Parts: sequence; C-alpha cells; structure tokens
Amino acid sequence: YQQQQQLASPDKTYVKMGTVRFQMADFSVRASFALQSTNEDLEWLNQNKSKVQKFLDTRLQDEKPATLVSSSPQKLPELQATMTEELNKKFPEAHIQQVLFTEFLTSHEGQ
Repeated sequence: YQQQQQLASPDKTYVKMGTVRFQMADFSVRASFALQSTNEDLEWLNQNKSKVQKFLDTRLQDEKPATLVSSSPQKLPELQATMTEELNKKFPEAHIQQVLFTEFLTSHEGQ
C-alpha cells in the first residue's frame, strides 16, 4: 500500500480528440489524438475542444512531409512533445501534460 501511494500520480484525465485526415502530393495521413491533463483542467478542455482540435489539425498539416513519412522510431515521441509544447503556448490555461497519438497512419505512394 505504501509503495502504491508513492507511485500514485496526481489525478490524470484523458480527453479523446477527433481524427485528422489529409492528403498531400504523394502521401496521406490519418491521426487521432488524446490529451492528458488533470481533472482540474477537464472543464476547460471540454469547453474549448473545438479550438484545440482545430489547432491540432492545422499543426499536423503544417508539419514537414519528411517528418510525417519518416520511419524513425523517435518520430512520434518527438512530434508529441513538440505539439504539447506548442499547444501549451497557444492555450496556456489548458495545462496539457501530453498530446498523445492514439492512431498514426501514413500511406506513401512509394510504399
């Protein structure tokens, strides 16, 4: 029990966001997100979900194509970290702990 208490983290909540789909020249992307935050910020997230979703849509579409189609294992964690930082700059009242991909699929003409 004491060990569980030490490992316990503050209350976390996850808000499922919509799916982003887009196609460029010779590839397409489909991605879904969840946002990790605290219970205290859940109300703000629910009230501003459409603004945050629009930010995520635009942000992902603005990413360099080479990053999106890269097969590097660090691609997604780095992109999640960058998007988390940028989201918190855009909406400082959101207090997002992490932007998490729940789905990330790319299709490239050369694949």
